[in-house]
Amino acid sequence: MKQGIYIEVRVGERLKKYIEECYRRRGELKNGTICPKKGSSVRDIMMPYIETHPSNEEQGLLEAETIRISIPIRKDQKVYNSATDKVYYCDTFWRHWLSSAGHKKMERLFENNFRFYLFAHLDGYIKGQSERNPDGRPKVKRGLYEFCDNFHIDPDRKDVQKLLRAYYRYLEDREQSLVSPFFF
Repeated sequence: MKQGIYIEVRVGERLKKYIEECYRRRGELKNGTICPKKGSSVRDIMMPYIETHPSNEEQGLLEAETIRISIPIRKDQKVYNSATDKVYYCDTFWRHWLSSAGHKKMERLFENNFRFYLFAHLDGYIKGQSERNPDGRPKVKRGLYEFCDNFHIDPDRKDVQKLLRAYYRYLEDREQSLVSPFFF
């Protein structure tokens, strides 16, 4: 018999809008709850971090922006917790809290995904601009706002500056990785 558990994951407002739009486009968002398909990396990464009781850090969970993820599992399914080296039999009525390490891991996963697609979009945007206008300077900020509009994100000025700095660091790292010294 399959039942489901609902897990709240802390994310920022920007990430929440991005994640919900991504899952809405895939058809995996139902009534504000993300329902990842079996074999999803989100589901696989979360499972070892499911706990019985919330820690003190999770008590303030309702104050932060959260997304709700539904995971269908059988009542007698085993859950392996690599952090404690224990095997649990998942009781879906009681085990529905994500540990603080799980929250950090999930937020890092979503943030890395967001930045990967943002940087890919900005690379394409700049390439398209340079092909249309080879003499002009590319407008990276316009590309950032275009990406945010696609995902219904309304970034504030501080967020825009933070993302632009991250993109420029990404460009510097990419250029440095292309140049490797050749030793005899």
